[in-house]
Amino acid sequence: TTLFITFGTFSIFSGILLIFLIFTVLAAERKSELGMSRAVGLQRADLVRQFVTEGLAYNFLAAAIGAALGVAAALLLAGTLTQILGDSSLNITPRVSPRSIAIGFMLGLVISFITVSLSAIRTSKVNIIAAIRDLNLPVPERLPQWTLFLRPFVVWRAALEQAGQGNGREALRLFLLAGPKAILNFWGALFARGPVLIVLGYLFAWLGVNLINQAGVYGLGVSMFLIGIGQLLNWIGLPARWSYSLSGLALILYWSLPTREVGRLSELETNQGDFFISGMFLVGGAIVLFLYNADALLNIFAGILGRLGGLFPVARTAIAYPLSTKGRTATTLAMFSLIIFTLVSTATISNTFSNFIDVESGSGGYDILAQSNPFNPLTDEEFRIGVDQLVSNGTIEQPSAIASAVFAPVQAASPSMDKFANYAINGVGDEFFSSQNLELSSIAEGYQSADQVWSALSSDPSLVVVDSFSVDRTGDPTFQAGEDTFMISSIKASDTTFDPVEIQITAADGSQNAFKVIGVLATAPSFYGAMMNTEAAQNLGYTGGNRYFLRLSADTDVQTDANAIEANFNRSGVQTSLLKEDLRDSRSSINSIFYLIQGFIGLGLLVGIAALGVVTIRAVVERRQQIGVLRAIGFQRSMVQGIFLFESLFIAGLGVVIGFGLAITFAYNLYLQVAADQGLPFLPPWVTLAAIAASILVASLITAWLPARSTSKIVIAEALRYE
Repeated sequence: TTLFITFGTFSIFSGILLIFLIFTVLAAERKSELGMSRAVGLQRADLVRQFVTEGLAYNFLAAAIGAALGVAAALLLAGTLTQILGDSSLNITPRVSPRSIAIGFMLGLVISFITVSLSAIRTSKVNIIAAIRDLNLPVPERLPQWTLFLRPFVVWRAALEQAGQGNGREALRLFLLAGPKAILNFWGALFARGPVLIVLGYLFAWLGVNLINQAGVYGLGVSMFLIGIGQLLNWIGLPARWSYSLSGLALILYWSLPTREVGRLSELETNQGDFFISGMFLVGGAIVLFLYNADALLNIFAGILGRLGGLFPVARTAIAYPLSTKGRTATTLAMFSLIIFTLVSTATISNTFSNFIDVESGSGGYDILAQSNPFNPLTDEEFRIGVDQLVSNGTIEQPSAIASAVFAPVQAASPSMDKFANYAINGVGDEFFSSQNLELSSIAEGYQSADQVWSALSSDPSLVVVDSFSVDRTGDPTFQAGEDTFMISSIKASDTTFDPVEIQITAADGSQNAFKVIGVLATAPSFYGAMMNTEAAQNLGYTGGNRYFLRLSADTDVQTDANAIEANFNRSGVQTSLLKEDLRDSRSSINSIFYLIQGFIGLGLLVGIAALGVVTIRAVVERRQQIGVLRAIGFQRSMVQGIFLFESLFIAGLGVVIGFGLAITFAYNLYLQVAADQGLPFLPPWVTLAAIAASILVASLITAWLPARSTSKIVIAEALRYE
């Protein structure tokens, strides 16, 4: 649930941007209508109510449809997960609750209402004459901060003057409405100029480190601080392009580079919400960087297309509209980039972490694990005789290796533990040491290689090798250490070497025995516990094997042989498990779940593609007169269509570049923090990523091509008279 909520948040935010974009486009198309409405007497509040009412009509219908589709998607996801985890003990039962549907419906309605209201307030701020004549007035310069500081005192003085003249109503209005508004204007300007964000950023960063101990809160504070620095630089005179470009670049570098994990910062706790925060600021920084350098990027794009000869006039015209509507272009680009960032980072992370368990080393190189019933034990000799009989009968193939082990639950304690905790031992003999393919993630000082560790372990009964789940794995999101968990805190999972550690293990008679840890296994779920030689296990009071590891030839039907072994020893209650097959199935299940999440995120990608289609449709209507002018001066129909296609191609292509670049950088940083020290390679699924990029570009072009076709039906004379 947490994963789906975390990743789904990006889709929700993209939907918010889409709603905002649609109403911005509608307002631009109806600018003259809005100006006429204001001219005939409508107040700004009337325009806000008009847009909000129109938006609510869409919102109710969209929320109802969305809730129904959400239920269908949830049932589909639950059914798919049930199939993926069919052999697991985890039971997934779909449950549709009217309360959950109502909450989803109301949340969608509220989010849409707030977005529409903000869009309506922004849209209502039109200049009547400029709107009627469809002009874009220059943005007025901000008032000096000192003037804004004095404004409340001027208003209150005017209120006192009005009160002295007996005009109590006007004095009350000035005091209760105009005065607080002037104060808000002062603080709003201070916020937009940087000082407020700098102070808030420092406060959040301090709280994140000293009180809350959360990396996300600290990162939020640093990001606010960097944004505030850019605003402050612009306020003191640095050109907007330089100041905000530096701010955007700083955000990208901060969230891209692993500098957040040094010193005390490495001790901060993380949670799933940090992924959303990092994605938002990474993409936000890239969008800011684009917004203030759009002309240069678009000119490069036009120059590349211009080399194709006849496309030069089309390319130069295609960049004019995105340059004139930078805000709209940036909003569309942000939607695309956010979803692509989430999709690509998830695909890269899942492909890398699917190799977290290596099948060969995780199984020790063995195919079958046979476990005898502790209430009806089977001796090592009896098991081997039974296997030989199966081989002689032709029931199974001759195993290339058979190794026995004694597994027993014990109590153990490390130097950092206050009390003993549940643990286990694996007592293995020479056959195991000579045939196993286990890998060590860390070895003790004084040993030059894993071979030396295994050699020492086989000959010295005072030495042990522990599993990877018994060391400190802080930073691993799957690590959860309880109070009753055995753990050696002095050994970190990221360590390749460590100082030998002495631990205490209880024997069968309750006595305590000291052992020296000289190695840590790589991830091998079937070998949980402290591994020691059989002499050490006997010293603890545990004799006789109760586990048998078998290695078979590559072309052997492992399941058939395992069934034959169980059938042969059914009276002894022997149970078998397929070590390699279980690990492969586990990896397959993990990959399937990640694929499901990617499909869930991919639904959000439809929002971005739909946004391009909506923008293109409205652009065709809004620019009808421009299309007529272009056709009148000699542009062919195909050239006009090419303008809209190139615009969409630029947005989609840049979104792919931003999303892919930031996502792979983010995934690599996560890999360095969690998996690099465990020997895993960084494996982006390049073929899958290429298919995702190609699908996005093709779908975007198709979505843009459909409304662009309508330009061929526009009559030049009618288009020139269009208002």
